[in-house]
Amino acid sequence: MNHFRLIFTLLVSLLSFYSYSQTVFRGVVLEEGSKKPIVAKVGVSDQGAGVTSGTNGRFLYRKYDQVVSPESELVISAKGYESVSISGDDLRNLYNITSTIYLNPGVSKDVKPLNEAKDIVIFWDVSASAKSQNSNKAIDFVNAYLATLSSPAVRFVAFNDKVVLDKKITAAADGTFALSEIIKNINYTGATDYSLIDASNTDVAIVVSDGEQSFGNIELPRTSRLYTVNTVATANHERMMADASFYNGSYIPLFATTADQATERIQAGGAFKKIDFSKAQATVKGVVSSTNGPIQGAAVSLRGTLNEYLTKADGTFNIPAVEGDVLQIRYLGMYPKDVLVTKDPVIQVEMIPQADMLDEVLLTGNAKSKEKKVDAGNGVAKSKESVGYAVNTITAENIKPNATFLGDAIRGNFAGVQVLGPPGSERFLIRGGNMSINNELPPLWVVDGAPFADVPYYLDPQNIKSITILKSAIATVRYGTIASGGAFLVKTKAANPDAVKAKGIVDRALVKGNDYSETLADMVVETSPYITALDKESTVAAKYKKYQALSKNFKNSVSFYADNAEYFQKIAPAKAELIRLQLAEVAGENVKALRILSYLYEAAGSYKRNAQVSERIVALAPREAQSYRDLALAYTLSGDYNKALELYINMLGERILGVDFSEIEVPLGNELRHLVALHKDKIEFNRLPNEWLTNNLEMDIRLVINWSEQDAPFIFQFVNPKKKFYTWDHTLFDNKERLLKERKMGFQFEEFVIDDAKAGEWIVNVQYLGEEATFAIPPYLKYTVYRNYGTSKETKEVKVVKLFEQKDKVSLGRINL
Repeated sequence: MNHFRLIFTLLVSLLSFYSYSQTVFRGVVLEEGSKKPIVAKVGVSDQGAGVTSGTNGRFLYRKYDQVVSPESELVISAKGYESVSISGDDLRNLYNITSTIYLNPGVSKDVKPLNEAKDIVIFWDVSASAKSQNSNKAIDFVNAYLATLSSPAVRFVAFNDKVVLDKKITAAADGTFALSEIIKNINYTGATDYSLIDASNTDVAIVVSDGEQSFGNIELPRTSRLYTVNTVATANHERMMADASFYNGSYIPLFATTADQATERIQAGGAFKKIDFSKAQATVKGVVSSTNGPIQGAAVSLRGTLNEYLTKADGTFNIPAVEGDVLQIRYLGMYPKDVLVTKDPVIQVEMIPQADMLDEVLLTGNAKSKEKKVDAGNGVAKSKESVGYAVNTITAENIKPNATFLGDAIRGNFAGVQVLGPPGSERFLIRGGNMSINNELPPLWVVDGAPFADVPYYLDPQNIKSITILKSAIATVRYGTIASGGAFLVKTKAANPDAVKAKGIVDRALVKGNDYSETLADMVVETSPYITALDKESTVAAKYKKYQALSKNFKNSVSFYADNAEYFQKIAPAKAELIRLQLAEVAGENVKALRILSYLYEAAGSYKRNAQVSERIVALAPREAQSYRDLALAYTLSGDYNKALELYINMLGERILGVDFSEIEVPLGNELRHLVALHKDKIEFNRLPNEWLTNNLEMDIRLVINWSEQDAPFIFQFVNPKKKFYTWDHTLFDNKERLLKERKMGFQFEEFVIDDAKAGEWIVNVQYLGEEATFAIPPYLKYTVYRNYGTSKETKEVKVVKLFEQKDKVSLGRINL
């Protein structure tokens, strides 16, 4: 079936049918009548803290990680004015336009005066990261604040990824609350879920935390007052300030002030002294560049941690570190580099291109001169002078309009190349390759990156973009001894690559010269020493205790947590969930680690947590197309079908500003059609064009791969029942254009469809072509196979693969049709 045509129809329909995008509202709040600007609170009811308009009444509400649901309401409120609530299509019609909202003077639900607060809830973060908090300082502040109130009703909630303790507490004879007695026996562990900070009918909420939430957002009544309390310099200060400000309170940084001073400031109603939080912890500045100029988007990480930062457009970075630390710098096409932090005020990092990537195109800076470029056999354009070996190229301009056979395109266009035999069955000889008395080895043909031993007679000369010949053994080292006769590199005027993907891989495995003769072992997961140590224990309790002991030595190892989570998933799923939560906590803001965590949650069937992790990834990487696609899929799996629908409409309707989804439109369209096919009765289907409500979707096999490290080099191979193979390369060497698009648009997944194929066994192989040390976090791969995709008989299999261990080609799986 022609999936591409159907997706194109969907795009046209969505572009003309809808006019809204992700959760972005902008505008101005004015008083009805006088038109004077109002300082107002602007927020969506189920999206946590919102924003406050400025003195000119203007506001910008932007939450890339949040999706409007049918229950969502945009609420605008201000003291002395009647609140305004907007929902449904009225709300969507405000997306990304500058709107004017008028408030009428009247009775508003105001925050209670400070001395009249009665209902108090203390939320105490007992996650693993909160263990570093100075409890005594926090307790001193809480008691000092509560002492200013008259007979408050106090509730204490200890939470991490769940509510650990929830109880009412009363003051002792001296008027203080014995919080130290309450928390002394609580174990600090797990992740932080801010969605648990949800208290109705609350006058004041006090949140003691470091602001490093793993999941969720704070949800409080608009009339509540929130004090966020933190005692350590290394914390998410911006998050805690924003939440407290929106909910009419203050951020209390007890590492920079005392409990009494903070309480006095609250009572006085004055602003806290502004603190430069950037000076609260030591940071290191630097610049990453190459011979072509500064490098934007290089990953700079601190060895031994999961802290990773990307360089800016001018190549600069700023990372928390001290003298003696080691920085790891990684960038596509460059040799990785480790740099010792010294006393230098600015670290200068000069990166060296890999030998076969000398003409780096991703760098900023201006080219010095225009040169004649040729294809060097790896997809990289180089000047003839810089290639260093015999090479020659022709383009479509050199191919005559009446050329009918492949030989017509080559004959007479290359010095040293002979074309022998009748049209349609020619033999090709390359001088310096196979033109010798005793050696007539045929040349290798590489068509659009795929190598073939047989001549591709099927090629239409009028569909050829360029042909390059490599005459030297040095030039063909990439292809091994099979290229001893030289090589022809052919690039076609490719049909739309999405059309190829939509059509599937069936036809791609029917070309000549790709007979499969390998015998590969099935993928075997290497047993890590720490897993071996667990195997020696006889009970689940003993195994988990051993894991806890070992975890002290692997605090920042993503592989350690992933291995153990998968190990316990087979014998004790509840323990596996605890390990995944620990990974959620240590991953922090590292998107690569969070993506691996997302893979683990999906494979374990923990779909709600997977959606929460995916929301966090969107918040951290809002300019990457992959973030939104993964969140939409996560919402579908978690049963949040209308949220998924919202995202798919936004992505395919090109309504998420600054993000380009053009390269993944086909798989997005397939997933939207899948949502409609299986869950039409659970979505707002009236939001879709009619042709999409009756459109049938059915695929024999849909295979999707995701990889955690965008630049990870690997090959993916399919072998059909007739032992013909098709190889998909994910390397800068062979698929440069694809990798550049991934980096530019921010995506790292691929869809393969096997449809209308003959019965038999398909083999799926994989091989990692990089080095483990190349990346700060070794790359993982999520492999998902759908059978009968889009039907009531659909089944799904998910594997999380340690890609970095597959250095020899192995069979990832077998699919029977």
